[in-house]
Amino acid sequence: MLSYIKQRITQIVIFCYAIFLIYWIWIYTTGETTSFHNYFWASFPQGIFPIAGGVYGFFLARKWGFMSSALGRAIVFLSASNLLLGIGSVIWVYYNFAQGVEIPYPSASDVFWTLNLVFFILGLIELGKGVGAGYKLRTPRGKVALVIAPIIGVALTYFVFI
Repeated sequence: MLSYIKQRITQIVIFCYAIFLIYWIWIYTTGETTSFHNYFWASFPQGIFPIAGGVYGFFLARKWGFMSSALGRAIVFLSASNLLLGIGSVIWVYYNFAQGVEIPYPSASDVFWTLNLVFFILGLIELGKGVGAGYKLRTPRGKVALVIAPIIGVALTYFVFI
């Protein structure tokens, strides 16, 4: 773990995330949610970073066998999900910032965000195969966890956000 922190790219990414976290806190504490700052936030940290991470993930997937292994496929699908999320965010910013119009519904960004979810789910399924989750789900305890975990997740989401 310590060797990853010593890598220069990791230090740069952590620094950028810290700066953007402070920037995000400033945006929402000052109420700048309909200004340039909010659109910039949506374009760079929510658009460009995921695109860069998705492209990097495709290169990383080659180390894990790309599409020939479960972990390689998981990295490919999760990278595609990240890439699609970033493209959807950039399209959203283009409508709001460059054109100055309210984004239509449905729009091209919605297509990319929907595909993002599909690839994210595929990535999680492949990740489960890669780490041996299939064997754990054969036990009674694993089957109970498979049913209980989504219920807890939905309940927490409902009570926290609604």
